[in-house]
Amino acid sequence: MDRSSIPRVRQTANSAAAIMLAALVVAALLVVLSSETLGIGLAINPALIAGFLVLSIAVATVYSAVEVVEAYEKRAVTVFGEFRRLLEPGIHFIPPFVSKTYAFDMRTQTLDVPRQEAITRDNSPV
Repeated sequence: MDRSSIPRVRQTANSAAAIMLAALVVAALLVVLSSETLGIGLAINPALIAGFLVLSIAVATVYSAVEVVEAYEKRAVTVFGEFRRLLEPGIHFIPPFVSKTYAFDMRTQTLDVPRQEAITRDNSPV
């Protein structure tokens, strides 16, 4: 069986979570660097940290909401595991963080069928 015919779960939700986790780690690092616990005490504005977090959440939301469907496939959209609609080729916007898409390859696949004998209605072998 060809691997392209097996539905694949979109990995965008994992990528969006990775973006948000990286933003939280950087924000925590900025907070630690701005405090006096390490003796560094950089002057970092708290608004900068909040702005960085809001910007990273916005990037993760847009990244999770945009779905590009290739010309040779269709995708089924599920929201919380419930089927919603079938996506045609093109760019689509789907609910972020709560939806998954499953790709279906629409290309023609050829199969080798071994020779076999069949009997017609008038009982003649073919």
